[in-house]
Amino acid sequence: MKRTHSVFYIAIALLIAGSLVLSGCNGRSSGISASDLMLHVEAAEWPGTADLPDSEFIQSAAAFSWNLINLAGQQETDENKMISPASVYLALAMTLNGADQDTKAQMMEQLAAEFDSRDAFNQEAKNWLIHLQRQTEEASLHISNAIWYHDEFEADPDFLQTNADYFDADARQTDFSESQAVDLINDWVSEKTEGKIDSIVDSIDADTVMFLINAIYFNADWQDPFEAELTRDRVFYAADAEIETPFMHRLGVIDYMRSDTAEGVMLPYADNRFGFVALLPDDNLSADQLLQQLDQPKLKQLLENRETKMTDLALPKFESEYETSLKDTLADLGLGQMFNPAAADFSLMQPSRQKNLYVEDVKHKTYIRVDEKGTEAAAVTSVEMRVTSVPETDHIIVFDRPFVYLIIDLDTQLPLFAGIMSKP
Repeated sequence: MKRTHSVFYIAIALLIAGSLVLSGCNGRSSGISASDLMLHVEAAEWPGTADLPDSEFIQSAAAFSWNLINLAGQQETDENKMISPASVYLALAMTLNGADQDTKAQMMEQLAAEFDSRDAFNQEAKNWLIHLQRQTEEASLHISNAIWYHDEFEADPDFLQTNADYFDADARQTDFSESQAVDLINDWVSEKTEGKIDSIVDSIDADTVMFLINAIYFNADWQDPFEAELTRDRVFYAADAEIETPFMHRLGVIDYMRSDTAEGVMLPYADNRFGFVALLPDDNLSADQLLQQLDQPKLKQLLENRETKMTDLALPKFESEYETSLKDTLADLGLGQMFNPAAADFSLMQPSRQKNLYVEDVKHKTYIRVDEKGTEAAAVTSVEMRVTSVPETDHIIVFDRPFVYLIIDLDTQLPLFAGIMSKP
């Protein structure tokens, strides 16, 4: 007998937004009229604070994150690119709760290698998610999760309950055959990313029954803002062009880092919870090659061995968007079974326990803006050094060619975002 398959997509939308004044990602109504099935699922109370996740979770998340980052580095391109391993990790963690048998085992191996129990992993993921959320005058980080599914698909209540309890995930159903369904989902994405990412779904295939969506919105001021009047144009040497673009400058005591393949800086955000790392590869190494070589021990070593130096820093202002499918990348990472219609087992997503679901695609979009006030930018002020009377500098570093950047959770040293700036 021919086996038929329904399809579900994991759609991942994330955002890094800079220099914006916001009141919080939940501050306005989206106008979404889809049924909210959380009315039928009593979610556990969502605490405002949580302990740091344990070392097993940090090791598991770090292994997945750096494997994903390294594979992204192998996709060499002259264009800007950025991924959020945190967003991908959380979306796949929700999906794991619907997996069983070999598919569950494969996903546990890649996402939760240090755990014997899915419940224990869920609890530590919840702790990390709660710990990451931030809303202060200096920094905002909001994480939103949702499960959208066709109103003709019967979702398992335990699957919804688990993702509500551990990931604070909304569950919404709507008629996927109506054109309005695309608008409803994309309106949610736009709301949760303050309009910086306006869509994640272009159309809905007739076989599609579910979308699991994670959205991250990040905004933070620098601990030491760059002075706008010191920003001036200079040349950025891209692989295929010389581009004149505004560079931010700063002269002062900065955390400087040096390895055997790169040099860089770590700039803290105002609340000291998150940090921006920019790494300039040595002349014989490309930014893509540097990204392929980074891992958690190397990042830890860079951070632990950083020195405060009087530094003349120059960093370009930039704003960019990135969109990709992670299907092939995740298959290379060892998660291929979930994309295989003949082998995938997501039977825990429906009460009938049918093995007729598989992942069709994992879509990923990012946005980043860097300026004098904050977010992901490191700026150096060589102009100030040249035009004013200042203390002698220990070092000059100018990010005037493709470089790697990271936004990290300083409490766990886990990378939240990683990218390559190829053309400002």
